[in-house]
Amino acid sequence: MAETAQENGPVRYRNGYRLVDVSDREAKRRKECSGVVGCSLQELPRWRTANGWCSPFIRNGYMYNLSTAQCFTTPFRWTNETLNFWTSFLAAVYFLCHLVGVVLARERQDTYDFLIHACVLVSTLPCCFSSSAWHLFINHHSERAARLANVADILGVWVAGAGISVPVIAYGLYCYQGYGRLYLSGLAALLLVLIFCTVSGMKSHPFRLFQATLMHLTPTLAVFHVWLVLDPEFTSDLTSVVWNKWISTYMVLFPFMLATYTVKFPERFWPGRFDYIGQSHQLWHCLYIYALYCWHGACWEFADVRRTHPCHASQS
Repeated sequence: MAETAQENGPVRYRNGYRLVDVSDREAKRRKECSGVVGCSLQELPRWRTANGWCSPFIRNGYMYNLSTAQCFTTPFRWTNETLNFWTSFLAAVYFLCHLVGVVLARERQDTYDFLIHACVLVSTLPCCFSSSAWHLFINHHSERAARLANVADILGVWVAGAGISVPVIAYGLYCYQGYGRLYLSGLAALLLVLIFCTVSGMKSHPFRLFQATLMHLTPTLAVFHVWLVLDPEFTSDLTSVVWNKWISTYMVLFPFMLATYTVKFPERFWPGRFDYIGQSHQLWHCLYIYALYCWHGACWEFADVRRTHPCHASQS
């Protein structure tokens, strides 16, 4: 009862850190582990584990209760978040450099191709940078700061998902402009709904998986619409190229990404063995960044086919 009363009491500060008022034993344990690499899952504060931010199969390598300045040193310390940060940050730098290259080569590109390619690259930046921020501030002493970083991370995933769907719809339905505009409008509306749900606090894991499925079914529906209704024989070379790229990359990657995220393979089967390298979240990062890379490269291929293989008169 005394501990419960303390938890409902005012916020107190220790060594400059904002701490939820807890029992003396818990406060002592937090102080001992603060800023120390290698804390166990059991030593984390309740809000950190209750939010589902920690896999129950990742047992060690945690840090917590850090100041803002200390958070910026964590990428240079070996924790279970180190690789998560660097994969996202280096990917952001890579896509930023390519965006600069696309902008500099603007005069040698058609406006249509330039806008689509820029859309893909611009959408990757909030995804990668917000993911870096999330894995940077997840160790922050303030629950509010960690929550804000988590929301930014989720929003970045939605923006990137919408961004890589744009070339699928814009090029796959290029010969059917009316349907293309319809699907792009639907994609934009869905993105706004997902942003609203995330900002409103609807971030449970089952609901998030449902949201991700909706986001990635939109371009799939557009491609199947072309295949089954508009152009069953794929008389358009551009449609064929988009279809082949979609099937060979995205439709193969997305099930693996979804399975990795939900099943938490491989740490679920070998708890504690993948605390630092090889955990499911790191695999998720690699697969998602590879998907972004594939569609960045596909934009060049789609643009070449569009310029060399115009639509038939019956299609436009």
